[in-house]
Amino acid sequence: MQTFKELQINAEQKGFLGEKIGTNKILNKEIEVHDFSVNESKHYEGRSCIWLQIKYNNEFRVVFLEGKKIQEILQKIQPEQFPFRVTLIRENDWYDFV
Repeated sequence: MQTFKELQINAEQKGFLGEKIGTNKILNKEIEVHDFSVNESKHYEGRSCIWLQIKYNNEFRVVFLEGKKIQEILQKIQPEQFPFRVTLIRENDWYDFV
C-alpha cells in the first residue's frame, strides 16, 4: 500500500501566512503585496473574493476583499513583479491601489 507522500498530490489552493487583518486597518497605509488568489466568495453567491498575502508592520498578514478593479489590476502583474509596495484606498464604494 502506498503512503500519501508517494501519491504526490499537491493542493491546488495555496496557503497564506499570518493572521487575517481587516481592510480598515490597512486603508490609506503602505503595504507590501507578496501574492494573491481569487476565490469564490463564501458570503455572496456568484461573486469572487480576493485573498491578498501582504506584509504590514513587518508581519505577514492575509486580507480578504472584493472588487473587480483590484482583481483586474492584480491579474495584470507578472509573477516576477511581486512583491511590490502600494497603498490601498477606497474611492466611493470601490477599492483601488495608488
